[in-house]
Amino acid sequence: MKGVRARYPAIIILLILISVPVSGGWTSFRADDRNSGTSDLYIDDLSSLEVRWEYRGDSAIQMAIVGNEDRVIFNTMNGSIYILDTDTGAFVYKRQVSGPLYNSPLIDGDRFIVATGSGEVISYLLENGVKLWNVTLGDGGQIRSSPKIMDGSVLVSSYDSNVYSLNAENGEIEWTFTGCGGQIHTTVTFYQGNDLDLVIFGSCDGNLYAIDRTSGALVWNFTAEYIPSSPVVVDDLVYFGSFDGSITCLDVVNGLSKWSTPLSSSIYSSASVDGEVLCVGTDEGKFYLLDSLNGDIIWEMRISEGSIETSPVLMKEHVLVTSGDGLQILSRKNGSIVRGFEHGDSSDSSPSVIDGLIFSGDSNGYVRAVGIDEKETIEPLDIGIEDDPGRDLLTLIIGSFLIIGIGIILYIGYLKIRRSE
Repeated sequence: MKGVRARYPAIIILLILISVPVSGGWTSFRADDRNSGTSDLYIDDLSSLEVRWEYRGDSAIQMAIVGNEDRVIFNTMNGSIYILDTDTGAFVYKRQVSGPLYNSPLIDGDRFIVATGSGEVISYLLENGVKLWNVTLGDGGQIRSSPKIMDGSVLVSSYDSNVYSLNAENGEIEWTFTGCGGQIHTTVTFYQGNDLDLVIFGSCDGNLYAIDRTSGALVWNFTAEYIPSSPVVVDDLVYFGSFDGSITCLDVVNGLSKWSTPLSSSIYSSASVDGEVLCVGTDEGKFYLLDSLNGDIIWEMRISEGSIETSPVLMKEHVLVTSGDGLQILSRKNGSIVRGFEHGDSSDSSPSVIDGLIFSGDSNGYVRAVGIDEKETIEPLDIGIEDDPGRDLLTLIIGSFLIIGIGIILYIGYLKIRRSE
């Protein structure tokens, strides 16, 4: 292979070991503080993908699995929290809470945090599940959003129409935003820049809100329609979908509209944005890729007969989507389905990418980890070492002398053995 020579055996071995691209942790809903829903995982040969392991929980899984290189965590509608080994799917331990779990947990270093359907927020040690603290918010209304963390504060939005900031160390409420006119089930996102420190979320009252993260004071709001889609922040722009079928982009500094593109039907799915393109699913089973700077539709594709309420993962060459048809991998170029995993169970769980594995859950409580078949032979990457004919010749000569020298030593040893006989 051009650029890689046998004179670098150590480099070749290293490249073989690292040539399977590894995406790191997916420690909260939508992967990061911005809710971007993107992954740097690159799959060269989709035919090498297989279900590496599966594990069945006690009931339906409605949200994305989270995890790091050691542990994955998923919640069920039965109020169960499962902690498994990332590589093997082996059971580690389980915790039980009151009320269903509609959302994803949050991993923060050596602890994880869950928000329950009965309005409780609980922090546990990741290693052994020891409870660190718990608090019930407001009147105990359902929490359907996933918790997020920024600079030691846990942010949770609730069906009681409030947003809460909690101290991550002890669960004490730092402030409460009560300015919404409707329930909230979108997960918050953050923006820091231009002398602003914002928490952004959408409400059932049709408004997208930006509030100050340190005080909870309102900074701006933008009126659209009912917003079930969690907002995404990329650079100085914020994106969200709404019940009227529009995907909208605002200036994150002042909340003014940059563009709005009507799609085919209502949008429950949270968009995935990487600064170049935006992808999102709709209620009628269509999937779209748009230019994130101007909202122009690049392609659209019907991929399901049912609604797509899960949120996609945008990768370098592909897009991951889950729906009633299972896990599907689309071409980022044209939207064609290039690989699918139809497990026979509808998937209400958005996909996530953890330590090089693709995770999804389904309505029957199964979690599946899809990854490259470990039996496959992996070619080393081209690291771009320039050709040097003179150096190649010298390497060949030195290598030849070494081989000849070893041969002579072995032959002399052989003759000595024969003579001793």
